[in-house]
Amino acid sequence: EVCRANNLLVLADEVYDCYTYSHNHVKIATLPGMWDRTITVHSAGKMYGVTGWRVGWAVGPSRLIRPLKLVCVCDNFCIPTLLQDALANMLRDGSEDTPRRLADSYLRNMT
Repeated sequence: EVCRANNLLVLADEVYDCYTYSHNHVKIATLPGMWDRTITVHSAGKMYGVTGWRVGWAVGPSRLIRPLKLVCVCDNFCIPTLLQDALANMLRDGSEDTPRRLADSYLRNMT
């Protein structure tokens, strides 16, 4: 409500969204009226347990992503094409429950 009332944009760091143990995570972009004002950032390292890859992505409406892409041209470096291709394959062909299974595995190993 605060964001909508004050015409604020949100940069949502959702890299740990699959690591909730006592409840389901609610993405801010899914709340009423928030998609149009939210950029959501994700990480392959956290989602798929490949932390050394350092590959992530942002999702949001094109009017917010377009200017973000201009900044990222100067900010990104050393992201091997091989890792980008591997991530694209994981996102396209991977099981949707892979992040949840990884989180469950981490929890079992911690206790």
